[in-house]
Amino acid sequence: MYEDTCNLAMNRLTSFIILPFHRRWSIDGSIESEDQTIRSLNFHILERAPCSVGIHVEVRRSNFRDTSPTHHSSYKIAVIFMGGQDDREALALAKRISQYQSVSLTVIHLKAKTSLGNILAENGQMLDDEMLRYIKRSVKNLTYIQEQVKDGPETSTFLRSIVGDFQLIIVGRRYKSKDPQTFGLEEWCEFQEIGIIGDLLSSLDFVGNYSLLIVQQQLQRAA
Repeated sequence: MYEDTCNLAMNRLTSFIILPFHRRWSIDGSIESEDQTIRSLNFHILERAPCSVGIHVEVRRSNFRDTSPTHHSSYKIAVIFMGGQDDREALALAKRISQYQSVSLTVIHLKAKTSLGNILAENGQMLDDEMLRYIKRSVKNLTYIQEQVKDGPETSTFLRSIVGDFQLIIVGRRYKSKDPQTFGLEEWCEFQEIGIIGDLLSSLDFVGNYSLLIVQQQLQRAA
C-alpha cells in the first residue's frame, strides 16, 4: 500500500502527505485503539515518500470532565522551532495555514543556553535565521516567543506549561540526538516515527485537548 501511496503522490505532484497516527487514546489516558499495520505503513512512507510528510496525532486528555461547550474566536496554532530542515518545513506549512483570518499563529523558538548549542547550530543556522525573518515579515498578527532552555527536561517543563493554549501544535520530526534542547529525552522516546518532540507532546505527562502535526521534509536522496 505504501508503494501505491508514494506512486500516486509522485504522479499527482503532491507536495504534502498527511498520515494518521496508529494509536488513539481515551480522555483518561488509556489506549482506545491501536493498529500496527498503520504504524508500519507510516514508517515505509516516511522512508520513501517523494514529498514532505506529516503524521497527525490527536491528544484528548483532561484532569477533569468539562461538559460545557467551548467557542473559540480564533484557531490557535503553535510551531515549536529549534532549527533544521523539518522545522523550516513546519514553519512554511504554518504560514500557509495562517492565511485564514480565523487562525492565530505563535512561533515558539527554543534556543539552547549552552555554548554547545551554538556549535551544533552552526550548520544550517543561516537558513533558520532567514526563515524566521521571512515568517516575521510575512505573517500578520504573529506572536513570536523565544525561550532559552539548557536541556531536554527544561524543554519538557516549558512545553507542558503552554500546550493547553493551542488547538494545533506543529513540530519537526528529526533532531540531532545531542541537541541541548532535546538532550536526555531520546532515551524515553517510544515512537521514533513522530520524533523526540512529537513523542514528548503525545506522552501521558501532557494534559490537554490539542492536535499534533509532526512534519518531515522530503528526504534528499543521493543520485
